[in-house]
Amino acid sequence: MAVVTPIIPPPPGVSSNFDHPTDVLRTVNLVTQYLTIAVVTIFVATRLIIKYYRYSRFDIEDYATTISWLFFMGYCSCVALLSYHGGGYHAWDVPQPEQREFLKISYAITILYVPMAFSVKVALLAIVIRIFNPDRKKVLGVYVILGALLLYYIPAIFLKIFFCIPISGYWEGPASGAKCLNQQNLITADAVISMVSDFVILVLPLPLTWSLHIRKTKKLRVIGILGAGGVATAFSVWRLVIMVEQGASTNLTIVFIRIVLTGNAEAGIGLICACLPVISSFYTYRKKSSSEVHQSPAQSYELSSWQKISANAKYPPRNRDYPNLSPDQAGLICTVEAATTQSAVEDSGASNCSRENTMNHGGIHKSVHVVVTGEREKY
Repeated sequence: MAVVTPIIPPPPGVSSNFDHPTDVLRTVNLVTQYLTIAVVTIFVATRLIIKYYRYSRFDIEDYATTISWLFFMGYCSCVALLSYHGGGYHAWDVPQPEQREFLKISYAITILYVPMAFSVKVALLAIVIRIFNPDRKKVLGVYVILGALLLYYIPAIFLKIFFCIPISGYWEGPASGAKCLNQQNLITADAVISMVSDFVILVLPLPLTWSLHIRKTKKLRVIGILGAGGVATAFSVWRLVIMVEQGASTNLTIVFIRIVLTGNAEAGIGLICACLPVISSFYTYRKKSSSEVHQSPAQSYELSSWQKISANAKYPPRNRDYPNLSPDQAGLICTVEAATTQSAVEDSGASNCSRENTMNHGGIHKSVHVVVTGEREKY
């Protein structure tokens, strides 16, 4: 009977168990992958359906979100496959022949991570650019950030593709005579860049949103929607800690699973947050439509008058709630404007609305005076 050799020798006092290995992260990994695939797909599909049926167009952030979702699906599928080749078990409980397949899949994951992470950040920053696009000075810094990310991720993808020369040396190991880079240093660099860029996405909406003419509580709400993607910073920090503390460990079937799970959280949260503005817009639109049904005739007349004045013929009727705003702009502003129209008007002096009730020949006449300026364009 042939002797089965583990990937690494077991620690002193521990014996390899190939038949019943200890499930450290295998089940956690599989559940995480299937759950994130389902949840993220629902959010992305909802965003695209709303954009198609309500706005009848797709913008660059929609394409970026779709592309990043495709890479995310590939990433999650590959990470799930690791669990069928020893991923989540201790390396001393995994037979040596499984290492080759494990490393092949790991190679694909390291490559997929680069375009996935970059496209998620593009989707989030594209939304910020579209929201504040009328003020070119404000978005200039966002373009600089995108350029800096591009300058990093382009060489990063080539370094990961040609990590070993020849490439097969990645899974064949040192015995093949291949020349390879230090994987720990490369993954650490990824973690640092992700941590910094996620932190920037977290704090970027603060100075941009604070100039909006809305209440502070509503500003915080907009900042929360725009900056939610920066929550992934915590997982970038976690990945960096793992690399520093466990990067040199030979128990690769455990350590690598921990590392790639942080990528799941980082990209998954980013994709969900990229969908929030449009979903929020649709929710507010439906809530507003429902409330209009129960309005009094006078309220309906006033709202109708405002909509007629605000309508712009060059935009599709489906987006008539905010004719001069993109879907993502409307998604953020409509969440705050409905409740703060009066305060915003008073603060900015953008419009002056008054109603006069007079008695004339026994009848009641209502006059609505609305002055519409370009102040709304600032949003």
